[in-house]
Amino acid sequence: MKLLPYCFTHPPLPGSELQATCVWVFLGLAGKRLWQTDEPTVSDEEIRTQYCEPNGLPVVSIQRNASQDLAYVELDPKQLRLSDFYSWEEALLSPDKPECWRRFLFLTDTQGVEWWSPPGDAELPEIGSVSSLLSLKTSHKSLV
Repeated sequence: MKLLPYCFTHPPLPGSELQATCVWVFLGLAGKRLWQTDEPTVSDEEIRTQYCEPNGLPVVSIQRNASQDLAYVELDPKQLRLSDFYSWEEALLSPDKPECWRRFLFLTDTQGVEWWSPPGDAELPEIGSVSSLLSLKTSHKSLV
């Protein structure tokens, strides 16, 4: 089963009329694929206790996409210690190609116009556009 741990942060942009949203996603193989479980199917409780908690990933909610055999795992950014993990840039340089956090930045102006990351740069393996994660932020239906 594929897992997509993610969280949102909102860094301040002093002196700017833009609002920033950082979408952080946890990926395997230096950002080349989604994180995966060893089993083909796992329960939400197993995702939490066997995969996330032992790896320092504080779960807020889990949403499933059965057609993609995928679980979106929202994490608590206040409890998450990103510095304990490889960044995407570090992972790309490592011969081991470790799991890593990749950040995508989205900007919105005061008129509500969205200023996305460059085309192609905001894509995830097996998922497509990272902007789809922003819709999870607004729907936020906890299944845990």
